[in-house]
Amino acid sequence: PGILDLLRCSTDCLLVRNARGRVVAYLFLEEDRARGFHEIQDVAVHPRYRHRGYGRALVEEAMARCAALKLLASAKSPGLEGFYAALGFEVEHRIENYYTVGDDAIRMAWRDRGNSRHHRT
Repeated sequence: PGILDLLRCSTDCLLVRNARGRVVAYLFLEEDRARGFHEIQDVAVHPRYRHRGYGRALVEEAMARCAALKLLASAKSPGLEGFYAALGFEVEHRIENYYTVGDDAIRMAWRDRGNSRHHRT
C-alpha cells in the first residue's frame, strides 16, 4: 500500500521525529473492532536511522495501546520473524505465494497477557 492508502485506512499512526522535526520512522495501525485486534499495516525506519531501536519502540508503543496485534511479515526477511518473536509475537500460519510466487508471508499475532497499559482496546 502507498502512504496515502495507509493514511486513509489506518486508525492510528505512530511517528518518530529527529531533532529537526522530520519523520524518521512510522507505524500504521488499523483496528479490526469486529475481531478484537489491531493490524500493524506498516512499520518503516529511514535507512540512516536503523539499528537505533526506533522500530522496536514503535511496536512496543503499539503493544502498550492495544490488547491484541496481528501483522504479516515477509518470510524472505528472516530477521523480521525473530524481531517480532523477541517482542512476544507468535507465528499463526504461513501464507504461500502471498507477495509473489515463492515469496510467502508469515502471519504473526500478539495478545496482552496483562502487562500493558492500554490507552484503548
